[in-house]
Amino acid sequence: MAIKKLTISFDVDMEVFMKMLQHGNSSMNIQVLGDKPKVAKEPKLLAGPPTEPLRKVALDFFREHKERQVPIRELRHRCIEKGFRPNSAYQIVSLLIENKHLKKLGDGMYQITAAGVNYNG
Repeated sequence: MAIKKLTISFDVDMEVFMKMLQHGNSSMNIQVLGDKPKVAKEPKLLAGPPTEPLRKVALDFFREHKERQVPIRELRHRCIEKGFRPNSAYQIVSLLIENKHLKKLGDGMYQITAAGVNYNG
């Protein structure tokens, strides 16, 4: 059985293509496709974007444990659960200490202050 139709795809410079057309194009079906557009890659995200501000997550966590000293590793676990990076815990603890909402009690141990308990912002 003879081949009745053959479809071929190849890349060719525009100059060479124009020379091919000069020799004849009587029975060719020509589809011209331009360069493929470059698509920007989307940045990779964490498992789920955080749904609430880090300050609120941290203050709510410390309010739940206001009667005891809390190690920072427990806050790190809460940050991860809420979609933040683990190191976010250190950044927010520093900010809360600076704003007098937390006090540092010892090596990695923190407790919420009265100002932190009453903070609503």
